[in-house]
Amino acid sequence: MPVVLDKKNAAPNLTSDEIVNTVTQILLTDDKFANELERWCEQHCDRFFLDDESEHLMEHWKLHEDFCNLFEKRIEACLTENGYSVDEFWDALMKFVDGQKGATGAEGFLLEALRASTDYRQFAVTMRQMRRDRSGK
Repeated sequence: MPVVLDKKNAAPNLTSDEIVNTVTQILLTDDKFANELERWCEQHCDRFFLDDESEHLMEHWKLHEDFCNLFEKRIEACLTENGYSVDEFWDALMKFVDGQKGATGAEGFLLEALRASTDYRQFAVTMRQMRRDRSGK
């Protein structure tokens, strides 16, 4: 069940961590979205080369754009539901993720997926790692 903040009770000057924690918690509890995102990544990770991390095809950039659109739609809905601005969230996310290196499990995957949605190179690294994990290499 998604967490929804009552705007009457929301603090007017939330910190970066509070904004990201709220959105992360909402996204972590949205099993339908998590499953959709994981299926999307599994369906497309084989397009990334394991042996040449420097090669980036036009197709990879298009996949990144599609991934961004998938994430942005869900995040914008989440932010709107909770009274946050998109710009405020992306600024907070970058500060937060930099301080959360080494997060594991669902939270770690979500943080990496969020970062990948804003950073093509991180997206490519994440997709290659998923391909390695799936192929056992």
